This record gives sequence, structure tokens and C-alpha cells, in this order.
Amino acid sequence: RLMIYGRSLEAQATASLAAATGYDSHIFDLFPASASAQIDTDTAVILLCHDLNWELPALQAAREAKPFYLGALGSHRTHTLRLQKLHELGWSREETAQIRAPVGIFPKARDAHTLALSVLAEIASVRLHHEEDSCLPPSS
Repeated sequence: RLMIYGRSLEAQATASLAAATGYDSHIFDLFPASASAQIDTDTAVILLCHDLNWELPALQAAREAKPFYLGALGSHRTHTLRLQKLHELGWSREETAQIRAPVGIFPKARDAHTLALSVLAEIASVRLHHEEDSCLPPSS
């Protein structure tokens, strides 16, 4: 399941491509409290908005639910500001290390559709590794 958060061309393109590829995807302009209950370890949370303050409710919900993927739009500079804000709010470095930013596998994707493909490719890769790790026998 994909939870896409943001009122942007990037969010719309990602939701469209996700639907076309068969993902169970949900797009939100604002993060509703009811969405928190839908996030679990089989969920990818994608933050594609251009305002760090709008991200906070989704980040907090993801912090508690531990999705297999948490990615956020923005430059390295934006991500540094995001990390500073989250550390001020009490997040540990281990918790903030779970956020993939800049989001996607293609560095500096220049348009919404390329970013959408980049994000979904990253999610598919992370999901594959997540499933492989869960199939490994416990180490002794």
C-alpha cells in the first residue's frame, strides 16, 4: 500500500503511475488523522509536498507505525532543515535515518513523471529487500 501525501504535480504523477502499475495507493492533500491507522509495516509513505510543516503529521504517524518505506521530496538542504526540525521535536538519529531524502533513485529528477518513476523504482527495490530480509532464518 502506498500513502502519498502532498498537493503537487509530483504527488499526482506518482499516484497515477502507482495506480497504472497496480499499487493500492491513496493520495492526500492534507494528512488526515484517520490515515494513521492505515500505515503499517507493509506501507510506503511518500511525502511529496513543498512545505516541511505540512509534513509533520505524516512524519509523526510514520514514526509510530514504522512503514517499510518513508521518503520525502526536497533537496539535501531541505532534508537538513527537516532533520533539524525533527531533532528539535525529539526524534533520534536512528529514527530520522529511516527517511529517504531526496526521494527516488534518480538524482535530481527534473520533472514530475520522472520523479514518479524514480520514487516507485526505489519503493520496489526497498520492498524486495524488505521481503528478502524477512525470509532469512534467524541468526544464531
